[in-house]
Amino acid sequence: MARFRTASIVLAVFIMATACETPQETPTATPAAAEVPTPEVKPEPAPDQKGEKPPSPEPNSTADFDELVRNTPRQQWLDKWGPPTESVSFKMGEGMPEFRVELLNDYPAGAENDDVEIQEDTWNLGTYSFTMWSHKQDGNWVVLQAVSYMARVEF
Repeated sequence: MARFRTASIVLAVFIMATACETPQETPTATPAAAEVPTPEVKPEPAPDQKGEKPPSPEPNSTADFDELVRNTPRQQWLDKWGPPTESVSFKMGEGMPEFRVELLNDYPAGAENDDVEIQEDTWNLGTYSFTMWSHKQDGNWVVLQAVSYMARVEF
């Protein structure tokens, strides 16, 4: 019994002694770890048939991407990037969800534009996606507008 009492007293003294200590602030990262930069990893598009990599539109570079593809043949980008993940054709008069509302800058709402056919092509590339809208000019599909965005964005 004396042995149990001695062990209990030692344990109680230890608990009281450690409970009264002022907590020390522990650093969350060592200085050496803070100096090591984390490399940014970006998905790489697949090379085209010539071994060249297509331009990769990055999120937040929509204006640059749009300028790159606007007024170019749609087929040029299909050849370069391969088949789109999603492709749909619609007419301007069929209603305009928020995602397509910028098309109204080129084809304002009205009877004269209701029958204009638009081809929408979307490529999903891991963390980001891009969509390109084309219209017919002189019988050929030509890029009208394009946008790149983070893949998890919902419109």
